[in-house]
Amino acid sequence: MPELTDWRGNKIEVGDVILYAVKHSCSVEVNEGIVSEIGETDRGWMSKPQTYVKVDWSRSSDREWSAKWRKIKAVTLTNLEVITVLAKADAHV
Repeated sequence: MPELTDWRGNKIEVGDVILYAVKHSCSVEVNEGIVSEIGETDRGWMSKPQTYVKVDWSRSSDREWSAKWRKIKAVTLTNLEVITVLAKADAHV
């Protein structure tokens, strides 16, 4: 698997704290989470594998509403251009 980087060129690794944008209708929400897994899915013999980043959600830009009502806390990102590394795994231990 190739080395993954965010849009600024920072390496993405398990344990990193990241920001990622999610579009909801006509608004955009920014989420923060911790990378729990990086991998590739097999999409069949005609397609190349798709890289993904699994993230454990920790908070959103809409503050208390998400913390109170959010049911999905583990997400899988396949659009790596929306990821920004905020802190490296060894920096926030």
